[in-house]
Amino acid sequence: MADSTKTMKKDDPKAKQADTAKSKKKSPTREYTEAILVALLAALLIRTFIVQAFRIPTGSMKDTLLVGDFLLVNKFVYGARTPDSIPFTDILLPYLRLPAFKDPEPGEIVVFKFPDNLTQDYIKRCIAGPGQTYEIREGQVYIDSQPEGKKELIKKEYDPDEGHFVEYYRVTRKDGKTYTIRHYADQNFQARNLPAFRVPKKGDAIPINAETMAFGQGIQGLDEAGNQMYTSLYRKIIEQYEGHKITQNEDKFYIDGFEAASYTFKQDYYFMMGDNRDNSSDSRVWGVLPKENVVGEALIIYWSWDWDWDQPIYEIFSHVRWSRLANVIR
Repeated sequence: MADSTKTMKKDDPKAKQADTAKSKKKSPTREYTEAILVALLAALLIRTFIVQAFRIPTGSMKDTLLVGDFLLVNKFVYGARTPDSIPFTDILLPYLRLPAFKDPEPGEIVVFKFPDNLTQDYIKRCIAGPGQTYEIREGQVYIDSQPEGKKELIKKEYDPDEGHFVEYYRVTRKDGKTYTIRHYADQNFQARNLPAFRVPKKGDAIPINAETMAFGQGIQGLDEAGNQMYTSLYRKIIEQYEGHKITQNEDKFYIDGFEAASYTFKQDYYFMMGDNRDNSSDSRVWGVLPKENVVGEALIIYWSWDWDWDQPIYEIFSHVRWSRLANVIR
């Protein structure tokens, strides 16, 4: 009788369900591991497609953005890119871009892949967009033959880090956007004059001749080995950004081996400048920015300090720029 009772308990469906539930119960280690993996996946998706942290490494955007500012960048608004390189390496990967809600507009601060080194992120202010014409006269920017905006001198003070007296100007654009730029009071290191140039727009066509192939001679670029070279602005766009080869035989020009009288641009471009106008490597130096290099729009400063790890650790909080935390970037 006792053996029969044990057999019935062993075959009881409820007993089987209890044993199954017990066997399926996750261990604490497995639960924590799965939670961590889900959190990492969520963080990766957010960083890839929505928002990304960015640190300001140089003073090209002073005083709008300072070295030691940490930003959040909206990648979603301009159309997020899938990962385009293997982490911690310079190996590039094919990528896709999601549909954008809008394109970069003049006056906005944009994070982008530096055209001459796609593994580096740069941040500058968009000054002119596709189809607009920019020109620089004596250091002053003109867009479509009109001043960049109304300029008002705010102050003049000495910058000990750069060793110059600096004049601060508030720029008010016709669309109402305002921002502050800096010029050295004693000298202007950047190109004081640039001839009028229409920023290429997708579908724009230009003639291919000696004049256009010499326009902007001196714009920097990289050769196939990654060494710095100098070329014309149109040639750099067509060869480096749009992937064609230009050759010349006497007065005739050839693109990818075929004689060409004109060329039609395949994408939009932007003219970018730093707010620290006399200490910024921007479109005046390396040319216009291809739309495909755009990463996102700068949103907010979530942390800022002028900390140097050579300083005593107990001084760390005295180097936090508390007044800059949570500042919306304009």
